[in-house]
Amino acid sequence: AMVPLPQELVERLIAERRKHVVPSQLRPLASQFAQQCLGVLFPHFAPAVVCSEDSVREDLIQLEEALRRLERSVGVLHAAMPEQLATRFFEGLSGVHARLSDDAQAIFEGDPAAKSVDEVLLTYPGFFAIAVFRVANLLHRLGMPLLPRLLTEVAHEKTGVDIHPGATIGRRFCIDHGTGIVLGE
Repeated sequence: AMVPLPQELVERLIAERRKHVVPSQLRPLASQFAQQCLGVLFPHFAPAVVCSEDSVREDLIQLEEALRRLERSVGVLHAAMPEQLATRFFEGLSGVHARLSDDAQAIFEGDPAAKSVDEVLLTYPGFFAIAVFRVANLLHRLGMPLLPRLLTEVAHEKTGVDIHPGATIGRRFCIDHGTGIVLGE
């Protein structure tokens, strides 16, 4: 038999839920976006790789659609959203890719146990955390609310590395294993 539930508690919880309407799929969408974005930037993270201009363009279109879905979901919680977010995001993505390529190379050069840059990309939790951070940081700098923090939480949950999306991190940044690392804004 169930314990009788206090009506006051039920009413309070209903009132709280009405006040805070959070899109139910926001966390999973953020996680999917992180994986999708890394899959576009590096084939190591992609579920399938087709090496043609049409395929790359289609991947970018799908990434834009995912970003716009997230923008709408976050927009439910925040009235002020950045102007031309998708356009500005894609303008900055090339720089993110260049920085991440430098980061992967630096990790490879700095870790005698690493046998290749591919190994770094495929297996290093520190690289994953840095990669998600760099995407989140771009969105943070563009003024996107909430999503950058959700993205860095994806990396935190997976790797134990917690990097605030507003942190300032230079080129050729290295984290090897990284469990328990916290970098604030």
